[in-house]
Amino acid sequence: MGRYSEVLMLFIPWDNFLLNFYRLKKAEKKYKQAINKKSPIIKSDNINDYEFSIFSQNGEDGILDYIFTKIGVTNGKFVEIGCGHTQNNSLYMICKRNFTGLLLDGEKFNVKAFNNFNKKILKSDNIAVNAWIDINNVNKIISQHITEREIDLLSIDIDGFDYWLWNAIDCIEPRVVIMEYNASLGLKSLTVPYNARFNVADYAHPPKHSYWYHGASLKALYKLGLKKNYVLVGTDVNGVNCFFIRKDLALKHNIKIQNPDSAFKYHKTRTEGTYTKEPLSQQEQFKRIENFDFIDI
Repeated sequence: MGRYSEVLMLFIPWDNFLLNFYRLKKAEKKYKQAINKKSPIIKSDNINDYEFSIFSQNGEDGILDYIFTKIGVTNGKFVEIGCGHTQNNSLYMICKRNFTGLLLDGEKFNVKAFNNFNKKILKSDNIAVNAWIDINNVNKIISQHITEREIDLLSIDIDGFDYWLWNAIDCIEPRVVIMEYNASLGLKSLTVPYNARFNVADYAHPPKHSYWYHGASLKALYKLGLKKNYVLVGTDVNGVNCFFIRKDLALKHNIKIQNPDSAFKYHKTRTEGTYTKEPLSQQEQFKRIENFDFIDI
């Protein structure tokens, strides 16, 4: 949820008929865009050449479409943790490639809004579940809804202990994993310590309304990927998400493999000061959060 949305929620009922009607119509429009979108024509091995966003925020829709065009789809099963309601990494795959699976979010409103969209527009077997996920319950909750061992996609974006969550998940074996990385940490190999009640909103810092203490660096996630037999294939141009493919699939389908040095991109809005009106380099961003606790990986 965006910063301005959180402010608006202080003054208006966020879950009301008019806003829900507006959201549904907006989501329906995106749905029509998605089903009419043509599949990519493969011309290069650079994932950034295929970026576009319909339901996603940073070009993830196009990158995932490219990846699954290259490696194919098996059962179309997915799990998305930290799903929002109609802005997430799975919806385009649901609309375009008939993915079915589980969306998890700690915010009741997001779950209600997605399930309403699913019931009235998508009419699919997908389900969003309201749950606060931690490393002790994640496998149990996933297993209650996903019976397949191998699935096509896992997406994790919880703005917190993302590293520890991926490390803990062992009930599924996704072919593709998308994770948010914290570009403000640069090329250091760092993650926030595990805290089951981590809330990014508790760690505000200058510039005003900034919350850059969260998650893990690209290098830390890269190392975890190798440990779990995944290779890094790139990041989106806005410096928000990184994409992993299971190593055997990447080799089989001649996917270009990258390392953190070649794949790293600065966080676009933080570096340009889009919301803070204070452009800061990655090094300056890190100075704003360096006194918080980190663990070297």
